[in-house]
Amino acid sequence: MKKTLIALAAVAAATGAMAQSTVTISGVFDIGYGKVNDADNSKDASRVAQNGSATSAIVFAGTEDLGGGLTARFRYEANPDLVNGAGLASTASGSNGYNFVGVSSTKFGQVLLGRLNTSTLATWGVANRFGTAMGSGYANTFGRQSTGADPFETTPTRFNGAIEYTSPTFSGVTVRFMHVPKVDNASGNNDTTGANRAGVQDIGVTYAAGPLTVAYSRQQAKRGANGIGSSFVPTQTGLADANSKQTYDLLAARYVMGDITVRGGIFNLKRTTNGAVDATNGKFSGQTIGASYQMGQIELSAQYTRSNDKSTSTDVDRKIIGLGADYAFSKRTAAYVRYESYDANTVTAANDKVKTTHVGIRHSF
Repeated sequence: MKKTLIALAAVAAATGAMAQSTVTISGVFDIGYGKVNDADNSKDASRVAQNGSATSAIVFAGTEDLGGGLTARFRYEANPDLVNGAGLASTASGSNGYNFVGVSSTKFGQVLLGRLNTSTLATWGVANRFGTAMGSGYANTFGRQSTGADPFETTPTRFNGAIEYTSPTFSGVTVRFMHVPKVDNASGNNDTTGANRAGVQDIGVTYAAGPLTVAYSRQQAKRGANGIGSSFVPTQTGLADANSKQTYDLLAARYVMGDITVRGGIFNLKRTTNGAVDATNGKFSGQTIGASYQMGQIELSAQYTRSNDKSTSTDVDRKIIGLGADYAFSKRTAAYVRYESYDANTVTAANDKVKTTHVGIRHSF
């Protein structure tokens, strides 16, 4: 439930007209207890952990009606460390939340600037019930390259220094386009302002009509010849070679049939250097499929995700099984159970499965 903090602010001096402005605080806290177990017992551990079913966040958001169908808006997301009391979760580049300032129009769409979520992330949410949380396979299949390292710090989730345009919805179709400028010069490969970075283009098309939602996204990142400063997102981790490029394609669908929802998606990754596919870890593909059933206050969910490594040397195929049950005490508070089993990031291990069971509580406000 959102709390309105400020209303009816700002007066246009020239006309004396009143513009309505609002600021709200909302968010979610998610924390639980669970156990991680792997085949050789090296990772066995009981733990209190957060974000088993959702990302804990405190969100400050505001809008101002500028008249004529035009609205100014902002959003700042803080992700608290609920377990260790270490303040806010962060990356080397600052707060890891979805943050922006922008304007929207009923006629022309919306423009945002800041640290922006990608349409690729939204498309994944159509395909996968568990989103990016436990059981989704997001971090261990789709969001990983074949060596197991994240291609970028947050890819394909969000990027710093981005600008995005979202079209109005026409006949159920909405288009999004994000641009992250590339910086590539011989003296800029450092961690100060103006350091080199890869450029990103992320486009998404979504069709929603009644019970059916279909979405497609393509994300492409390119780096130049002069390196990437490590304080920037994306970093050099997944684009280590000069003039390298990485492309994600994702197609997803979701269909609601009363209390049952089915969903799925297919994805592909291709990585090239100077136009040639990287033979070591340049290609993989995968699928995700799942269903959920709502019966009163209880929701039961299952999701299966796999990736097929098509490289010539590493050949690290992965699969993940996610199971979940949620019990809603109210519209804002729920208890949940999550179970996942996934292949660890090893090539030679005969049995490298990691299994996690987690029981938690989630409260939104």
